[in-house]
Amino acid sequence: MSNAFIALAVPTLLLFSAIFILLFGFSSYYSKNKGYYITLITLFIAFSISVNGVGEIHSSELLPQLFNAMVIYDTFSATFISLFLLGGFLSLAIAKLFIDQTNFFTHESFVLFLFSLFGMVVLTMANELLTAFIALEIASMAVYVLVGLNKESLRASEAFFKYLLLGSFSASFYLLGMMLIYAQAKSTHLNIIAEYIFNHDLDSQLLIVAGGMLIIITIMFKIAAVPFGAWVLDVYEGASLPITAYMAAVFKIA
Repeated sequence: MSNAFIALAVPTLLLFSAIFILLFGFSSYYSKNKGYYITLITLFIAFSISVNGVGEIHSSELLPQLFNAMVIYDTFSATFISLFLLGGFLSLAIAKLFIDQTNFFTHESFVLFLFSLFGMVVLTMANELLTAFIALEIASMAVYVLVGLNKESLRASEAFFKYLLLGSFSASFYLLGMMLIYAQAKSTHLNIIAEYIFNHDLDSQLLIVAGGMLIIITIMFKIAAVPFGAWVLDVYEGASLPITAYMAAVFKIA
């Protein structure tokens, strides 16, 4: 398999499977078991495709005429995409009994699960700050809703509300940091930013340093690093067990 095929096939498969389950869920032929196994098979196929890009050193821009070098597929992204898909597959596989015994895992739950993985996959291939932000927020928004799946639980609703507010607030630091970096380097492409850093002294990089620190604040919130991890206890307690496991493992890797 070519690297370009792998880079296109994995997110496309996740996206179209999510759309299919979303539409199929309104059909009378749909059942929770069917949605579960479609999602599980999708993750297995996507993982089987993605592992072909692991184990060799490579780096290539994905459709540069179309994406303007904003997306790149390399050894780094291949490795982490495989980790995301494997983690998602295992998180879903061990949750089968829990999903069967609860009523709030509807077909939208599987759609959100696939959308969150889609965002993570695009995030690893992003070679530009705005693309990375959009991918991060696609994954984050899906996880926000997954946390509050159990509408009958006050804890789940509280966890969803807190996570949504704090997550949106932390995302503003990323945007502010990106704005400062753009003001200095005149670009949001990582290659151009790196070139600017190598060709200028530290006194000419003050906005880039400040912007980088603001972006790090967002990242530290996402991984619940001290002192930005106060939300973890409430969110993990309010979310259902499979979603907590998924967040604590797969989402942290992203």
